[in-house]
Amino acid sequence: MSRGIARERALRDFLELCGWICVRVAGSLGPADLVAIAKQGAVYPRRMPNTLGFSPARGEILLVQVKGTSRPFANFGPDARRQLLGMANDIGAAAWLAHKPLGARQWEWFPPTTWPAAPRKSLGPPAAAFCGVENLSKTPHPPESG
Repeated sequence: MSRGIARERALRDFLELCGWICVRVAGSLGPADLVAIAKQGAVYPRRMPNTLGFSPARGEILLVQVKGTSRPFANFGPDARRQLLGMANDIGAAAWLAHKPLGARQWEWFPPTTWPAAPRKSLGPPAAAFCGVENLSKTPHPPESG
């Protein structure tokens, strides 16, 4: 069994102890490694930002990407982050990165507000350049028929 699978199973077991129903997405076929749904009386894991003193609502959903690399975002690039966040938004879930490097004792939790900003992609020259028009706002309009 790979370390990644072992790490995912360990987090699944930990979340289940905290009162969550967890499903591990075997083979990482989607953007999330784990889907967790809060049962009545569930608690947030310790060290999860912005959750101190709060309890999850029954049915709250977490989509979790699990990483064990030395740096949390080393193998969690902009496209993967965008996919996870998009899926979470589509179903009303919360997206999280759970990080526990080799030898660490506790999980680190990263909500999307802490994720690195994706580099902006250049869209190339404006469409007007392809049409041979330099400034679309000065393009003459055909006369109105009347």
